Amino acid sequence: MEKGKRAIKKEEKVNRRGKRAKQTETKYVGLRIIAIILFVYLAVYVGFTIRNYYILNTYTVAMKAYEKIQNYSVRVSNNNSGENESVSITYHKDGKTVFEIEPTETRRMQVYTDMQTKEKILKIDSNGDKVAVISKENSDFGTGVRVINAFGGEMTSWQNFLLALTTRITEEECNGKQCYKISVQGMNVWVDKETYITTRINNGYSVKSDGTETPMITDYEYEFGSVTDEQIAKPDLTGYRIEEQ
Repeated sequence: MEKGKRAIKKEEKVNRRGKRAKQTETKYVGLRIIAIILFVYLAVYVGFTIRNYYILNTYTVAMKAYEKIQNYSVRVSNNNSGENESVSITYHKDGKTVFEIEPTETRRMQVYTDMQTKEKILKIDSNGDKVAVISKENSDFGTGVRVINAFGGEMTSWQNFLLALTTRITEEECNGKQCYKISVQGMNVWVDKETYITTRINNGYSVKSDGTETPMITDYEYEFGSVTDEQIAKPDLTGYRIEEQ
């Protein structure tokens, strides 16, 4: 009888050890699974960060190269109100720039800039009133749109790396081109996958009086090497009231 009790206790002890061993093994397996999940997540995050950094850095390098081009035009379309689209075009050739915008059928503005002579001419047609302002000072007439870095200025490799950590980059079609869609801090930028030219920027929303929100969208269309001398010629001021600064 006594031997039977000792045998039962021994068996119970063995069972308890086995149960603890199984619990320990189960806990170990669970920790391994969590570790594997974290490792996979970290590997995916690092992979996407490296990809983002490569795209952003290539974009910066491309912008530097485009800055050296002396012959190109930029057509910009703004539809920030959701009602009327504003279209402007800028011609660049050999240090001369002509920026044109026609907000309505009866209003038109043109800005001519010669970077060598520093001469600037602002030509305005407004409901039949024609005025031309000529200046060789640093007048802020505006010089139109150039090849722009959507993230501002010249980004360093380190800045691109930091940006890559918080940036989401997907791929989709925009304005008939296959693009990278770069989303960061509420701004979306579409970049042509082949040329790295910015094709669209969506930076927030405009709010109407009734509370309706409309995306603030700007589309860019570039042409390189096609600007003629006629397109950047000094404007004819015949019939304009001349003002000098």
